[in-house]
Amino acid sequence: MRTSPKNKQKKTSAIPLHTPLLLALLCSTARAEPLEISRQLAAASAPGIELAAEIKSLPTLRKGNNGQSVAKLSQLLAQAGELAVPPSDPLLFGAEHESAVKRLQARFGLKQDGVAGPVLYANLGSSVGERQARAERWAFRLEELAHQARSEGFGKMVVINVPTFTLRAIDLDSGKTVVRSAVVVGRPERPTPIGRMHIVGLKYNPDWTPPEVVLKNDVLPRLGKDAAWFEHHGLLARGPGGVEKSAAEITAEEYSAQWRIYQPAGRKNALGLLKFETDSTENIYLHDTNDRALFANTSRAKSSGCIRVERWEELAAFIADKPGENIRRKVEQGDTVRERVRKTPVYIEYSLADVTAAGGELTTVVYPDIYALAESPAQLKTASKEK
Repeated sequence: MRTSPKNKQKKTSAIPLHTPLLLALLCSTARAEPLEISRQLAAASAPGIELAAEIKSLPTLRKGNNGQSVAKLSQLLAQAGELAVPPSDPLLFGAEHESAVKRLQARFGLKQDGVAGPVLYANLGSSVGERQARAERWAFRLEELAHQARSEGFGKMVVINVPTFTLRAIDLDSGKTVVRSAVVVGRPERPTPIGRMHIVGLKYNPDWTPPEVVLKNDVLPRLGKDAAWFEHHGLLARGPGGVEKSAAEITAEEYSAQWRIYQPAGRKNALGLLKFETDSTENIYLHDTNDRALFANTSRAKSSGCIRVERWEELAAFIADKPGENIRRKVEQGDTVRERVRKTPVYIEYSLADVTAAGGELTTVVYPDIYALAESPAQLKTASKEK
């Protein structure tokens, strides 16, 4: 749901800091209270667990898997102090491995599903200093964005962090995160472009016209060949004079003769029940989805570039300054309606750092570099050398 992206990572200068100084700066540089998330990032600690960087190359492993990768995982879990007794079969991912992985996940504040995957590996294969340095840089970046938005007269902002698959809607007067939501972002071959845009309207019960990248890669190659695919996605075609038929019935020649392929509004629509319209020049926007099961996944780089929002109703209420029931009522009416809202900046950022609560304590976590855009560990040494 995008056109060709320009994925240029914004760089911030490396600043040698330690946490007390960082907290002091956060409390003094912002016009209003520092952001709640910035305070958390600055105060969070990084679990003192460091394993061989080669752990990042392991495949995702779960109960029932076997082979040399499991044997390597066994060694690493033992090094982390979570596999004190050698497993009965070091090549088989058994109950001992699952329990050990869950304990490690708990130490990092991660989802305790017992599956050893990229997020756990990213943390185990990163130094404490690297994790803390990334958190510091992200805290400063958030404050920089807040200062910019406030200076332009905005009272709200939305920040999407692509690698962590999270959205935060922030009240700039209080500094608090009002909505925190899981999101689905573009997959590596169709990445979500990093940059800034604005939400300018809400579209209730939207229809959907596939953007160029979807037409080119998914739709046009199937014309006249894959009727089941068109039927499954509920795509229709509208021709000259308003004639309509199933998109499964049109040919490439008809499409060239200015037939338009679209998906009508409804619960099966790819945009779900609400679209956040933006001023993006690359046709990037936020929306609900008809595939909400994706939000349960740890890795959520699954879209064609646009951003699917799990807590879309709460975000819409925040953006429109309305109670949630007003948003719900308008959706339930079933009409496709556009509503203009006060312009709100949306910053699409790229930081591997975030903060979670592990055992009641704030913990710094890093995430995999899904677009290969982040700084190398060497570039972070300046930020962590005083630790």
